[in-house]
Amino acid sequence: MFDEVLEKVKIENREVIEATLVMCSEDIRKLIELAEITFEGGGRLFVFGNGGSASDALHLEAELVGNMSGLTAQFPAFSLVDRPSVITSISNDFGYEEVFSKQLEVLGSKGDMVIAITTSGTSQNCLKAIDVARSKGINIAVLTGEGGKNLKDKVDVCVVVPSSDTQRVQEAHIVIIHIFCEVLKRKANDRE
Repeated sequence: MFDEVLEKVKIENREVIEATLVMCSEDIRKLIELAEITFEGGGRLFVFGNGGSASDALHLEAELVGNMSGLTAQFPAFSLVDRPSVITSISNDFGYEEVFSKQLEVLGSKGDMVIAITTSGTSQNCLKAIDVARSKGINIAVLTGEGGKNLKDKVDVCVVVPSSDTQRVQEAHIVIIHIFCEVLKRKANDRE
């Protein structure tokens, strides 16, 4: 059983990561460029998602705020997933669908940027946050899987991992996040 699962995951992971890097390279480049424009203009990055994608949001925040492989440039990145009092208050008072949008209404400003991480592309709380971001003039990016490809026309940048398998999409998202953060930090360090 173990060997069978190990081999399956190894093959699927390699196929999805390779396909993502080939098919999504231009969208990943656009994601980085949008972040550069945002940060150069004094904007901040807000990132969010559910479940494993919430962990990815925290990971992205940590890489941009902290040290990454000796790259010490820092960026104003904020996760909207790790504030228990705020999250439970909004969920109780307005419903979980509003958990990110209500935070953006208060915290987000024109010229900021959001990255919604949603493997399915259908998470209502992410979609509502995208609507709020659009209404406030916030730059919008999405990391998603095949189920979210319909978001391409609704956001500034949509990176669609060519898979509908949640685990493989999440693995590809981490690779995208690492590329995104490393390029931003290398460019900033080179300017210093």
